[in-house]
Amino acid sequence: MDRILHWLRNRERVHRAKTTCMLFAGVPLSFVGPAAVATIFWLAIVFGSRSLRHGFPIGWLGLFAILCLIMIPLLYRLELRTGGAYFSDVLGKTNVHGARGIIAMPGIGRDIAAAGTLLANSRAASSLIVEFFLFGPRLTICGFGQARLARRVQLPDLAPAAEVIEALLRCQSGVETSSLVDANANKDSLLPVLAYLAFHQWIGVGKNWERVWLDSESRRTLQTP
Repeated sequence: MDRILHWLRNRERVHRAKTTCMLFAGVPLSFVGPAAVATIFWLAIVFGSRSLRHGFPIGWLGLFAILCLIMIPLLYRLELRTGGAYFSDVLGKTNVHGARGIIAMPGIGRDIAAAGTLLANSRAASSLIVEFFLFGPRLTICGFGQARLARRVQLPDLAPAAEVIEALLRCQSGVETSSLVDANANKDSLLPVLAYLAFHQWIGVGKNWERVWLDSESRRTLQTP
């Protein structure tokens, strides 16, 4: 039991470290888009006409600040609206593999030809840049969501979770959820325990949570001397 509790706490620490890294990396990376666009505009101004260069009222830093105020909210809104599937949605609408002559190509030749079609499509090509700018917001949103879910499924006492894992370790396959009620006071107290274990990827659950099983990787971890 103590060994199982040790691994439960260890996986919690790993998850907290992962979400913290996502947040610490995602927030500064959210400024990559505004910085890149500000740099492009500023270079265009610097190497543009003399009248434009001397008549421009702000420097790179001011341009960067303005673009941050405009772009960052839009990028986060886009990421939330598309649920992290922005590029996939664009590709689905572009259908790069369905172009005439490409669909019949085998293997990697088909993908290379599809990449050319993608770059030739202005909307799909620009989506590559937008997808790159969305990396920071995606990390931040995902990290924040994971941290919030971890707080929601957190258990005040890990002993019931250890008891469920101990019971599943004795089984070589999945079991009916009802058979695990004995490991807890009642069914109502079992569901939060299963939610915690499923969130931290200790167990797999069937449809309607009627059947549960110990994850194969978790089983190997716990059975390693």
